[in-house]
Amino acid sequence: KTYTAVAVMRLWELKKIELGAPITRYLPAQIGQKINQADSITVQMLLNHTSGIPEYGIEMEYLLKLLQEPDYALQSLDYLNFIAG
Repeated sequence: KTYTAVAVMRLWELKKIELGAPITRYLPAQIGQKINQADSITVQMLLNHTSGIPEYGIEMEYLLKLLQEPDYALQSLDYLNFIAG
């Protein structure tokens, strides 16, 4: 998380990202649709951990996947699907 925050702040310094911009500005539409109220979540909220996006690690479906298929390599979209809606 720290390295991601540093990278985002570097992009901000280079004026390539706005901290107050909604995350939907930087995400493909199919990803933004999986996150509730994505158009009202800002980049800064992600950095502050105040976005309200649920933690997938406590979702039963996620835990079952890990237990039933421990060798399955989860992809980014898999994680989004655990919190979709």
